[in-house]
Order: sequence, then structure tokens, then C-alpha cells
Amino acid sequence: MVTYIDHQLTRPYKRHRAAYAAGLRQADVLCRDRYGCGLAEAPAEGRHATALALEQKNRKFFELVRAHSFEGYYGSPRHGGNRDAVSWRMLGLDEPPVRGRAVYDFTAGTRS
Repeated sequence: MVTYIDHQLTRPYKRHRAAYAAGLRQADVLCRDRYGCGLAEAPAEGRHATALALEQKNRKFFELVRAHSFEGYYGSPRHGGNRDAVSWRMLGLDEPPVRGRAVYDFTAGTRS
């Protein structure tokens, strides 16, 4: 997810850079206040508690990160997320054909 979001913030989601910077700073402050260390250094339970606190204090940022995480996990690998279509395989889904690139067998009248 991190790679997907980082990549998106360099181009299509440039407009969200300031929101990410401010939200991550806020998360770091919340974690330091509660655990005495930054978010990156906090134990797993500290990071989880900080995420829950952030959800309450900055719902807009929390929802933005959640939406981008879902995009990266369930979206098309050609956009930089869902590496090797792992989430689709986990769900038992076939990789959908890329529009305009599907191979058709015109003798059978179906796509192959």
C-alpha cells in the first residue's frame, strides 16, 4: 500500500500531499504524547491505538488514507497497487481483461 500511495501522491493525487503531511505529523504527535515515541518506532498496539485516535480526531484524513488503501489493495495492478493481482486471487477472481486488449476468436464468437 505504501508504494501505491507514494506513487499516486507524485502524480494524480498531488493535491493530497499537504493533507498527508499534516495528517502524518498529527499521528506522530498523538503517538509521542501517548507512547513517548514516534509512530514509526511504536509497537504494533501503539500504532493501532494511534490510528483509532486519529480516526476520532481527524476523520477526513483517516477516510482519505482508508480510501487510498482500498484502491491500492483492490485496484488494477497496472496502476501500481494490488501487486501480482494478489487480492483478486485471494477473492477467487480472474484478472479482468484490459479494455481494448482482449483477444477474440471471431470464428467461435467468443473471447479467448
